[in-house]
Amino acid sequence: MGKEKCWSCKRMKGDVKLRACDDRLCGTCYDKNEEALSKLRTGDNTGVLGCPAAHGTSDCYSCRKATTGVTGVLKCDICVHLFHAGCVGVSEAVLAVLVPIIDATGWVCPGCRTQSRQQLLSLQAGQAKLAEEVAELKVVVVGLQQQLLDKAYPPLQPNQSHDLKFDVRCAVHSELADKDKRARNVVVSGLAPVDGVPDETLFVSLCEANLTTKPAVQHGKCRRLGRKEPGRIQPLLVTLQSSASVVELVQSAPRLRKSADQVISSSVYINHDMTVAERKLAYERRVKRRQQSQSQSGLSADATPFDSVFLA
Repeated sequence: MGKEKCWSCKRMKGDVKLRACDDRLCGTCYDKNEEALSKLRTGDNTGVLGCPAAHGTSDCYSCRKATTGVTGVLKCDICVHLFHAGCVGVSEAVLAVLVPIIDATGWVCPGCRTQSRQQLLSLQAGQAKLAEEVAELKVVVVGLQQQLLDKAYPPLQPNQSHDLKFDVRCAVHSELADKDKRARNVVVSGLAPVDGVPDETLFVSLCEANLTTKPAVQHGKCRRLGRKEPGRIQPLLVTLQSSASVVELVQSAPRLRKSADQVISSSVYINHDMTVAERKLAYERRVKRRQQSQSQSGLSADATPFDSVFLA
């Protein structure tokens, strides 16, 4: 028989076997381990699964009669009590088969088997209860999500289309995607093309001569917008390396109004590449400001000296 290493004493021995405790122990270490476990169980008066502790004798735990010198004695691997085979319903035929393999398979008394089964049923019941609670939580979460959606998108009125929510979501998603796509673009209006000079070079020269910033242009991403028509300067779309460069450039663009070149100071503008919705809103704001300006100018023209005191 080959030698194997004992997991307890770490020595190579020939009597090392895999025990019911899932440890590979030699005979000496196994006996010491069982003795120590027996003392622990006797000390706290409980078995591993709550079985009463060994009563300190080698008597059969069932009939309380001696087991010394008696054949057919079984030892429970859980409560470590001794039992006569007949006391636990093990026949001689079964005992003959069990004894040669008991070191490898182990043996558990009926009491420990019953308690193990009860604990298993208890665990299964707990698992089922936990599954029910998780299902209830899922229902609550779904309800909260629906409340948030209802708050973000109020219920439809009787005369509204049932597809309104979907249409609104699609429109918002499309607008955000378009805005993100244009984040690194600027539109230069009023910058006339020059024969033989690339538009990219014209744009860089404009910034160097009139602004305090020199934006990094993405090479090959500079083009005119719209159709070419006589007497009309096509806007120039320029893509920069980052959206931060766009913000910095647009913030410094008002300096063009102070340019020594009258054409640039009066006609050239640099703005964000706005989406259709943003352009519409910007146009509406300009119209509103123009109307307010005209209204205030009319009041000033028609006001008497007495009125001007209150207007001031």
